[in-house]
Amino acid sequence: MEYIAKWVEGTPQQQDAYDLRLQVFVDEQGFAREVELDEIDRTAWHLVLYAPDGTPAAVGRTFPAPGRPGTYTVGRICVAKSHRRSGLGARLLDEIHARLRAAGAKTAQLHAQVQVQPFYQRCGYTAVGSPFIEDGWPHITMQRPL
Repeated sequence: MEYIAKWVEGTPQQQDAYDLRLQVFVDEQGFAREVELDEIDRTAWHLVLYAPDGTPAAVGRTFPAPGRPGTYTVGRICVAKSHRRSGLGARLLDEIHARLRAAGAKTAQLHAQVQVQPFYQRCGYTAVGSPFIEDGWPHITMQRPL
C-alpha cells in the first residue's frame, strides 16, 4: 500500500492530524480532550501519512525542545487502528527524523507510554531515567541521536 507523507503545519489538513489523535488518544485510550490538543499545536510541525484512499493513517508532531538547542521533542505519534502493524509508525518516525536532521537537530526526545517503549527502542531511542506518570499514564523519557 502506498502512503503519502504531508507536513501540514498551518494548513486546513492539520485538522486531519487532530482528528486522528482524538480518535486514538481520547476515544481509544481515554485521555482528556483538553490534554490532547494543546497550545504547542499552533507552532509544532505536524506530519500526516495518508492512505491511498486519502484518509489519515498515521500522525506525529515535533517542535524545538525549550532550552535545549539542537534537540527536538517528538510526540503525539499514533496510527489508525486499521493501519497498525504495517510499519507506519517506524516510517512516520523516519520522516520526522529526516526533517529534524535537515533543520540541524542533533537529538530527538520523547515521552513514550511505557507499553510502547520496545517500539521506540527498535527505532533507535534509549530510555533516560525512570518511568513517571504523565496525564495518568506511565511514561518514560527516551532520546536518540540524529
